[in-house]
Amino acid sequence: DFRLHGCTLYASCEPCPMCLSAASWARVDRIVFGAGRAEAAKAGFDDAFLYEEMARPLSDRSLPITSLPSAEASAVLADWVRLPAKIPY
Repeated sequence: DFRLHGCTLYASCEPCPMCLSAASWARVDRIVFGAGRAEAAKAGFDDAFLYEEMARPLSDRSLPITSLPSAEASAVLADWVRLPAKIPY
């Protein structure tokens, strides 16, 4: 079980988008951090670009992202739903 219910994540800085995603995925109850984004940027850890990119629609992002919907992709998800031994997300 990957879930960390009942846990608090302590970090020296506000989590970057990737760390925030991992913490959210793990279902931690809360995050406590010291330095904020702006302070981290002054030290060379500037994640502002990533936060801005995530807020944009896919079509407006600097990294091209293309969706190729298909019956095969839908079938993989349907198989996952029916899988008895899965760890629910």
